[in-house]
Amino acid sequence: MQRTQSNVSILNAWFNLEKALIDAQVPENEQVAIISRPPTSKMMRDYSNYHSQQRAQSLRPLTGLTRPSTAITMKKPVEYQEKTATIQQSQRKIFRKKVNQRPYKKYGFDNIHIQKEEQEGDISEEELNSSTVIHTLDVDQIIDLYNSKCKDRELEYQPEHGVLFIEKFKKLCIDEQFICEDNQLGLESAKTIRDILLYNNHFSTLRLARNSIGDEGLVELLEMLKVNNNIVHLDLSSNNLTADGAFYLFNELVPLHSIISIELSSKDGLNRNKVSVKGCEPIETILKYNHPLQFLGLRGTSIQNAGFECILSGLQTNNTLTYLNVSNNDLNEEACNYMVQYISVCNLVELDLSYNPLGNNGMDYLSRIFDKGSFMLKKLNLAGCEIKSLGILKFFQSLSVNRFLEKLILDENHFSGNGVNEIENVLTSRIPLAYLSMAKCSINATGAEFIGNGVERNRTLKTLILRDNRLTDVGAECIFKGLFFEKLDLKRCNLTDKCVLGLCSMIKQSTQLTTLLLPDNGFHDSSGIVICEAIRVNSSILNLDICENPLSYKYIDQINKVIETNRLKYELDRVPMYKREIVKLNNIIQQKPTLEKDQNENQQKKARSLQTLEKTIEEKNRVKIEQIQKTTDMDARLIQIQQQSRQMDIDKIKFDNESNIYLIKMDDEMNEYQKKMSECHQVITRLEKEIRGLKDQRHVRKGQIDSRLEMLRQLNRAEERALQRAEIEKKQLEERIKAMQGKESITSRRKTKQLSQIIQQKQ
Repeated sequence: MQRTQSNVSILNAWFNLEKALIDAQVPENEQVAIISRPPTSKMMRDYSNYHSQQRAQSLRPLTGLTRPSTAITMKKPVEYQEKTATIQQSQRKIFRKKVNQRPYKKYGFDNIHIQKEEQEGDISEEELNSSTVIHTLDVDQIIDLYNSKCKDRELEYQPEHGVLFIEKFKKLCIDEQFICEDNQLGLESAKTIRDILLYNNHFSTLRLARNSIGDEGLVELLEMLKVNNNIVHLDLSSNNLTADGAFYLFNELVPLHSIISIELSSKDGLNRNKVSVKGCEPIETILKYNHPLQFLGLRGTSIQNAGFECILSGLQTNNTLTYLNVSNNDLNEEACNYMVQYISVCNLVELDLSYNPLGNNGMDYLSRIFDKGSFMLKKLNLAGCEIKSLGILKFFQSLSVNRFLEKLILDENHFSGNGVNEIENVLTSRIPLAYLSMAKCSINATGAEFIGNGVERNRTLKTLILRDNRLTDVGAECIFKGLFFEKLDLKRCNLTDKCVLGLCSMIKQSTQLTTLLLPDNGFHDSSGIVICEAIRVNSSILNLDICENPLSYKYIDQINKVIETNRLKYELDRVPMYKREIVKLNNIIQQKPTLEKDQNENQQKKARSLQTLEKTIEEKNRVKIEQIQKTTDMDARLIQIQQQSRQMDIDKIKFDNESNIYLIKMDDEMNEYQKKMSECHQVITRLEKEIRGLKDQRHVRKGQIDSRLEMLRQLNRAEERALQRAEIEKKQLEERIKAMQGKESITSRRKTKQLSQIIQQKQ
């Protein structure tokens, strides 16, 4: 234990000595002479173990493997810490002194701030004035801002809170950034910020997100931006701006060529900005005239399809806007159709369409854009767009011909079918995709198999995020075929100890892998042992998250130690790299005479080229004069044409008036004609009804006549038969008559004879 502590003290001394030499600007050759022996691997191991034991004995609860930071920070010397603490305490006294000078409401009991002011009265006026500037701003100006904040919130001025406000402002406002986010600032605060930044050219970024500036406060800030041309980024996210405020902002932005970035997004429901369609109308004008605006954030501002169409219409001729965020704006497949119509070729680098219900039809329209291969988009976010297997299938097929896309986010969609199978062709094509995120996409082992086949032959994909999918061990083993990852995220993917051998094989062979995230899976102690041995072999692993697994803390602590050793080695390897760079720079300095000679030759060539350039300029000036003469003639001709066009416009107006009058008359005549036609139609319909009635009567009468004719025919036939019978009977009667006449003649003769005889007898 004593030997370990001695090694740790030696290593601390070595680090402090090296830092002191660098701070003192000692030459490199003298540094090598002073630091004769660098720390050995045994010393490094003792250093790591010692600090691990110190951490294990602390009061921090053992909650599993904590997520490590991206870079290791070395502990500063005690003297430096004491000096920093003293400076901070003195500054705090000065801040409290300045704050207590402001009038504020006193309460009924002894005021602690007055007591502190009396105790701290030993601060000299010179010291007070020398330390009242923070990032080119007076402390009084920051106190004015805090006072305005209290007025906006209708709160009492409290000096102790004012001190905290100043310290927070000092901590945040660095690197030329004026940051005052999430402070509930209102109109009074906006006026104060206007007065503070009106003639202050130190700040280039103004971040006021999550406040209550409103439209009136926006007007005050724009008055400041018209004077201060140093502000290039304006962040007013979630500030209760309306469509009128956004309309005013973008209208006033036309002459302000210093602003290149505007953020109006609303991530939360509180103080949400509502740009809507009206606020997007001036954006079209800004983009059409190539305003220097490069970044535009409109997330969750209710622009809808019509507002998005205005933006796309401006992008047709724009070549400056590179970033556009329109996520969570209720855009649907119609918005994607507008993209096909307006921006088949565009200079956008990053487009965020996440959390809009685009659906499969929207992906069909997007695939038409990528099919052309001329869409130079590098980053595309389609998370939460309700995309299913059919939509992603068409999209992946169109990506095979793309040569620009580098980052693709498809989180929170549903790829349970065969649509994800096409990703193998995407990953094996020539697309330079370096970042792919497909978290919460319902990908199963079959889909993971196609992803694994693609990453096995891919050399450009550096980050793969597949968290919250049902990969299982079979799918994970397919993913582990990729050996060129820098970051791999497999959180909550139903992994167990069965796939740990494939995982360790990938860790040992992947020399570029630095971050591996495996939390909330089913790895046990046996897996922890194997993983620990694997990361010992591959010292490039700097971040390993394996928390929320059924692992013992013993193995978690071992993995922690190995990770810290890898980080320390990484930090130590950076110093020799910088030394090699210094050697290269020294070699360049030694080549200075040769470079000066080359520079002289270049200057001579430059002089000759300048002479040639002057001649060409003279020639171009002569041509320009001729062109000016031509343009004057063209201007005169243009004026004449304009006069003729104005006369034609007047004639056109007269003709339009006459034509309108004639059309009105024609409309009246047409109305009368239509009335007459309607009457004619009524008469025609009445006649048609009568004709149909007469036709029906004729058909009835014709039937009656036919029946009568038939009866007459039957009567004629009956009559003929009766006549025939009558003739026959006549003949018979005639014969009978003749016979009877013969008989009668005989009888008559007899009677006559008898009568004659009787008569004779009587006589």
